[in-house]
Amino acid sequence: MNVKTALCIVLVFIFSFSGVCLGASASSSAEPGKTTGRDAVKETKGTAQTAGESAKVKKDEYTRSVEQEYNRLVKKIDELKDSTSNWASEQYRTQTARLEASREAAGRKLDELRKASSEKWESIKKDVDSAMNDLKASYEDVVARIKKG
Repeated sequence: MNVKTALCIVLVFIFSFSGVCLGASASSSAEPGKTTGRDAVKETKGTAQTAGESAKVKKDEYTRSVEQEYNRLVKKIDELKDSTSNWASEQYRTQTARLEASREAAGRKLDELRKASSEKWESIKKDVDSAMNDLKASYEDVVARIKKG
């Protein structure tokens, strides 16, 4: 549960309880311009829904950007394999093995991200970023070694 959701629940409880204690009602006898306990509950529920929708939008945007970067790197790796005759040679075997391992790890983290709920995705974001950074570094390392010859 994130902080916004917890705060909303606390506010709902407080406003609900205060409405009971003060005898506030949501009937038409409430004074115009005054907020009743039920009004506060409705407002808080709306805020919680908005926070949940916001988290989903952020998760979707982040997932989309990671997917694009992952697909771009995979394409570059495939192009590198196709253009490099030394790909399977003994000299490059260690580097390419690390690159393939990084590719698989990043793919697994991306799958975890896709499956994560809107509330939980931020907890794996650091791992996804780390896996993507490792994939980029592995790719750049192999490219640099191939250029050196």
